[in-house]
Amino acid sequence: MYKIIAIAGFLIRQFIIPNPFSAFGGWGELYNFLASGVIATITYFTVGLFYEKGEAPIIGSIMYLIAYSLYTFELWLILLPYPNWWFMGLIFVLISVADIAIIHFIRKYKV
Repeated sequence: MYKIIAIAGFLIRQFIIPNPFSAFGGWGELYNFLASGVIATITYFTVGLFYEKGEAPIIGSIMYLIAYSLYTFELWLILLPYPNWWFMGLIFVLISVADIAIIHFIRKYKV
């Protein structure tokens, strides 16, 4: 069952989730390719705050897909009004790191 969910998640990420850099024309594909690694790394660490590897692979795969989709949507919203892609990409990374830090803080010091 995990393999089916993992393959479905991959197909959704590749073919259904839109390219947040599509406004940049031909360069958008290259930017998306480069940003995918950053988004994947940030998503992996975010999901790792809630999910222990090997616990329930199906749930982990679904959580990864949801988090990846949210980060891609966040990047799309940031890039929507601004043509200065590298600056907006930096803002995305800073916001993502802040997200992870806040979630980690909440998990560590929850009352």
